[in-house]
Amino acid sequence: MVATLLLLLLLSWLGKRLLSGSRSSPPAPLPAEPPPGIPIDQPIGDELDLHGVPPREVTELVAAFIDEALLQGRPRVRIVHGKGTGVLRARIRAILAAHPGVRAFADAPPPSHWGATVVELQPPAVEPDSTSE
Repeated sequence: MVATLLLLLLLSWLGKRLLSGSRSSPPAPLPAEPPPGIPIDQPIGDELDLHGVPPREVTELVAAFIDEALLQGRPRVRIVHGKGTGVLRARIRAILAAHPGVRAFADAPPPSHWGATVVELQPPAVEPDSTSE
């Protein structure tokens, strides 16, 4: 009987403690998503991996990647598209062929070979030095 009474007191005390919200710290809030249409500044590397990217987004993504790489002055980048059936590879190469900032492109060296494309970019335009007159 004493054991039952002690158990009831313990449960009552625990219940009040849990209901009063006496946790050590509240959970951290999740980061807010930017509103749609607001660009997100995120630095890019020298490789774009298209695994898992929906085909409808590839054209815009590849063009934006090349544009940003040119702005950063990168001499070359690599686009990983996978081996698959070759359809995505052909589509990416058509985008690259039409882009004015692309100097050349080819299969990546081993072990990737035709699962990735290495892109040579145009060098940054050098403005004439106005002090050398």
